[in-house]
Amino acid sequence: MKTRLLLAAAALLLAARLAAAEPDPGIDVAHFTKLRFDFAARKDYSPDWAADPDRRAVYEALRQNHPDDVIRLGQAWLAKNPVDAEVYMLLAICQRQQGDLPGYYRSISLFYGLLRSITAGGDGLTPATAFKVIAVPEEYFVIRDLGAKVVLQSLVDHYDKMDLQAEDGRKFTLYFDVSISLDATARALHAAPEPAKPAAASDLRRSLSRGPRS
Repeated sequence: MKTRLLLAAAALLLAARLAAAEPDPGIDVAHFTKLRFDFAARKDYSPDWAADPDRRAVYEALRQNHPDDVIRLGQAWLAKNPVDAEVYMLLAICQRQQGDLPGYYRSISLFYGLLRSITAGGDGLTPATAFKVIAVPEEYFVIRDLGAKVVLQSLVDHYDKMDLQAEDGRKFTLYFDVSISLDATARALHAAPEPAKPAAASDLRRSLSRGPRS
């Protein structure tokens, strides 16, 4: 079972690389882009969704090789976050393994649509043609799909500059426009309540000298 899941994952990742490189006229990129940007405009949006316990539970079920739990937990997570392409991919792998072809085709369609939306705005090779992402997981999903690893990451204005190395040793750089997640993080920090200031020693002594109230 575990070997079959890994082979299925490898096949889907290869297909994802081809989908990212070759435009599919059957995918409504504008629809999926609007879906992602509308999600990023929600009040409950967080660009750090990789740290969410509900998402982590999906990956733990995958690590434990429990495809039924991956599907169940993945669907619950996607009800909360309907734009997580990587989790749609995990669902597609498990649904295909379980023989749920309607579920598989739905998940794989949404996966491809979101992936094309991330990569359709440019080639990512310069800041002017950067991939516009709404969260850090989208960056690393694209990088993994390309079979690359991060050598160096730096923030240049509102772009993540990723110096990468491909599987064949070739080095290249990709740029991601992270303005949406930066703005969201800044808003969250601005809205966070200030920590309570500790009482001054003189105030504390004055309070203690009064003793308990009768």
